[in-house]
Amino acid sequence: MDDKQSKQRITVTIANRSYTLTVSRDKLSTQEPIARGAAEEVGRRYRKYQQQMSQSKNDTQDFLSFAAWDIAYDYLFLEASKDAEILNGELLRIDKELESYLQTPEPENGIED
Repeated sequence: MDDKQSKQRITVTIANRSYTLTVSRDKLSTQEPIARGAAEEVGRRYRKYQQQMSQSKNDTQDFLSFAAWDIAYDYLFLEASKDAEILNGELLRIDKELESYLQTPEPENGIED
């Protein structure tokens, strides 16, 4: 299969504009829903800011910028939370090891066999 045949075009709409994306055919079942979901999320946040600031002089670019910032913030917050969760799990593991070590009785002569 040549490169053109290995790709599938899909169209998503963000802020009343259509965009054509190319997705690998072999990954279409996983990539297409994610691509469409991402476009829907941008659109949802765009509309949220559009409604919240309807009385301001902001334009489409401003609303999309706020939506992009909002999504980036959430992404980085989740990344930091995930890192903290991993770190917390590692600290708990080390704590258990230390506690186990400290509860192990020492040999009477001070020398291990």
